[in-house]
Amino acid sequence: MEGWTDKQALRTREEAKRFILEIAQYPEIKASNIVPNECVKPFKMSVFSRLARSRAELVEILYKEIGLSINR
Repeated sequence: MEGWTDKQALRTREEAKRFILEIAQYPEIKASNIVPNECVKPFKMSVFSRLARSRAELVEILYKEIGLSINR
């Protein structure tokens, strides 16, 4: 049963990442850069390694898809 739970957790994590990436593409959200800003906030010492890895993966994908811009 444990293997099923691991697969379900992975599927849920991947679905959450897909949803975040989809939302990040909306013009109103993209212009505010809120998703990349949330992803690069410093980690707490008690953060799970899976969460840290997922956030790093999101930042990598967002950088490739959205790029960086400086709003002055």
